[in-house]
Amino acid sequence: MSFLMVPRLIGRRATPFEATGGSATTVGANRVHVFLSGIQNFVVNRDGVVDVLVVAGGGGAGGRSSGGGGAGGFIVRTNVAVTAGTHAITVGAGGASGTHGNNSNVAFGSVTIAVGGGQTGTSGGSGGGGSNGPGPGAGTAGQGNGGGGGQIFSKRGGNEGGAGGGGGGAGAAGGGAGSPFSPGGGGSGSANTFRTGSNTFYAGGGGAGASVEGGNNGQSGGGNGGGGSAGNGGVNTGGGGGTPFNGSTSGGSGIVVIRYNPEQD
Repeated sequence: MSFLMVPRLIGRRATPFEATGGSATTVGANRVHVFLSGIQNFVVNRDGVVDVLVVAGGGGAGGRSSGGGGAGGFIVRTNVAVTAGTHAITVGAGGASGTHGNNSNVAFGSVTIAVGGGQTGTSGGSGGGGSNGPGPGAGTAGQGNGGGGGQIFSKRGGNEGGAGGGGGGAGAAGGGAGSPFSPGGGGSGSANTFRTGSNTFYAGGGGAGASVEGGNNGQSGGGNGGGGSAGNGGVNTGGGGGTPFNGSTSGGSGIVVIRYNPEQD
């Protein structure tokens, strides 16, 4: 009797790494999950590794001679270990009406919480710019930079106004006021390709404003990914708010982007 000998399969192909949660797309060889607000779940079928972008909400800015809002903390990590199961993803909202931005976080691996951006004159992921009184806020190490300092315009009889410093950004510190009439620009943000495959700027600082004797001496521009001249921080960029002449502005909401190769070992 003869037998047909069938070679035994020596190695099996690994089960594809799969996940659900957020808005999922394919970019090149990678799957990309984008989380834009609130608390959501990222559910994976097995242990694996992912790349992560986490940006916190930007800080808001006050009016006239206030400093610009600081950008939300900006964190990029690659080859982050994740275990099978359900993991909470938190996306921080921007700080409204001159308030601190909210933190963003992923509940797996060793990824640090991204700290919300500082409002005018306070510390955060990136610090808010100083006004014509309080000094600038500091940034969080590894996440952002400090705000720029403001300048006071004084004359006999007391303070009559001045110019604020720009909010700090992920890529650079906020610009200091050049004079009591010249507000500082927001610090530049940082670019990342995880979401679309092309560079997108996040976490720029908000531009500051100036006001002397009741007059509007203009607003300075925000950094890339931040609040422009007297504008709110960009939605899902974590940008700081830019200082308006009247009222106040909000920081931009944060974002979490998770990228992975489904065919990983």
